[in-house]
Amino acid sequence: MQMPSLWYEAHLITPEWQAAGVTLPGVPLVVIGHNQDLAWGVTNAFVDTQDLYIEQFDAHGPTRYRVNDGWETAQVTREEIRVKGHAQPHSVDVTITRHGPVMDEWQIHAGDAQPLRLALRWVGHDASRTLHAGLHLMRARNWTEFTAALRDWSEPALSFVYADRAGNIGYQLAGNTPLRKKGKGATPVPGWTDDYAWTGWVPFDELPRSYNGAAHFYATANNTVVGKEYKHHLSLDTMNGFRAQRIIALLTAQEKLSADDFARIQTDVHCIPAETLQKLTRAYGDKIVIHPALHGRGASARDALQLLDAWDCQLTADTVAGALYETTLYFAMQRLFKPWLGALTDSFIGVGAHPLLHPVNSPYLDRAYLIALRILENKETEWMTEAGALGDALKFLETHVALDMRQWQWGKLHRVVFPHVLGAVKPLDKIFSRGPFPYGGDTSTVWQAAFVPQMPIPDNAVSSASWRQILDVNDWDASRGIHPTGQSGHPSSRHYLRLELED
Repeated sequence: MQMPSLWYEAHLITPEWQAAGVTLPGVPLVVIGHNQDLAWGVTNAFVDTQDLYIEQFDAHGPTRYRVNDGWETAQVTREEIRVKGHAQPHSVDVTITRHGPVMDEWQIHAGDAQPLRLALRWVGHDASRTLHAGLHLMRARNWTEFTAALRDWSEPALSFVYADRAGNIGYQLAGNTPLRKKGKGATPVPGWTDDYAWTGWVPFDELPRSYNGAAHFYATANNTVVGKEYKHHLSLDTMNGFRAQRIIALLTAQEKLSADDFARIQTDVHCIPAETLQKLTRAYGDKIVIHPALHGRGASARDALQLLDAWDCQLTADTVAGALYETTLYFAMQRLFKPWLGALTDSFIGVGAHPLLHPVNSPYLDRAYLIALRILENKETEWMTEAGALGDALKFLETHVALDMRQWQWGKLHRVVFPHVLGAVKPLDKIFSRGPFPYGGDTSTVWQAAFVPQMPIPDNAVSSASWRQILDVNDWDASRGIHPTGQSGHPSSRHYLRLELED
């Protein structure tokens, strides 16, 4: 999330059609919203649309690279980047092979006679018809026209959910999805052979789709949407299914749901994985409190275990048990993985390999703690690791929050900042940026609030949904939408940071 908001809410009116929802700067489309006849929402489908190829270059001809049994000449384009304070632009020569641009900083075995370098193959480097698809999407009048429009949706790959005024609902994954001759693109592959080439795209009619399904609803939350029987490879990097699982549980908990019910679902902070740690602390609590790792903290450990035992697993900003859960799990990961991974531990658990690679979206952030919970759950002796982790958590919270356990609210550790690009220069952050604010949830709650697993958690390392909507197909004017950082980009506006409707 950022200031101003990524989204701008708009109502487009033409003599022939109307569409309302949110737009992106410079894009003449309602990306998420509705028209007169139907509504749609989207989530990231996490389709694997990038592969790395190891290219073998000729040491005597820096632009020559191997292709099968011969050599080809790479294209070189010069990019000029204007830098403030410099009279001349900074020039960068970009080498492009048949697979895509070469990543200069990732040279493998530089001393070899034929140096190896990595090239990136990405769907986004191909010609795109997404704008064309979006224009037809806004004019679609039914499911047939809706899916016809999405045939041209090139990237990014998204999960679209659909509802119309006639009472129909549907799901469609849209976006160019590579067909690979060999492999799944999980690791860099030899680029000098055609064995790992992309041979085309998954046909649109073979992408996941459903219309008026038997469940009478569709739930998608960046999770895997197909089973093992699906014949094409989509991704190895979807998020865990706990958010989707919780959404389905809430949708099926009662026969009828109102707009207020849907609002409660969208802001739900029940943390399903916390139930596993809670079960473990209940099972081994008596052993944990007398473990040497908690020497001198026996009373605090008992109080902590009592809080965890009584907790309803609602990860609100004011929960103390939630803070105990998150910090204990963090230190359990450190104890479990560091003996094996050493300095790579932080990258594995989701801190990120590079500041430019947004670590909140790292798939390892979503996997490492689940692996840790499985280890703790499946090995009886791992309660000792949990005891040590609890001791680490108590020490950390006493040092970084307060000596009084009653002040260990999750929102004091887990805070969100809405940064403005001009706020990067202090003290302009006081004018343009907003926060930090206490924030509930985590990566596994419906109220998605993933964070970079560091302790303390950096204030700029918490992420969440940038747009939420509840659309009423019987009365479009009764629809609701919110983007947390507001509609205005002007710091003095009352719509900066909050979205309000005029009376």
